[in-house]
Amino acid sequence: MKRQLATLIALSLAAMTLVGCSETKTDEAKPEASATGSVESTPASTNKVVDGVFCNAEGKPICPVMNSVVESEADAVEVIEHEGVKYYICCAGCPDKFKADPAKYAIKL
Repeated sequence: MKRQLATLIALSLAAMTLVGCSETKTDEAKPEASATGSVESTPASTNKVVDGVFCNAEGKPICPVMNSVVESEADAVEVIEHEGVKYYICCAGCPDKFKADPAKYAIKL
């Protein structure tokens, strides 16, 4: 029973990761749940560079592909520097997408 539960959890987490990274960036940021459980949405056009890091309007680092908050460099699966700006990448599928077309995801300075 424990083995089946562990397998189910592992498969569910893998599926969520794959689904999350298969989405494409839109003009609107995806809603993010805060620590209090509330959901906030910020237009991608309000993204900016704060201390050399790509951030949302609140100054939190975000993945340029998924527009999702990455709390710290330690939480990022990769940090990519492009034209002097650091981009914190949220999940395994995003680095390849960013590297394939950085102009699509990078902020225009």
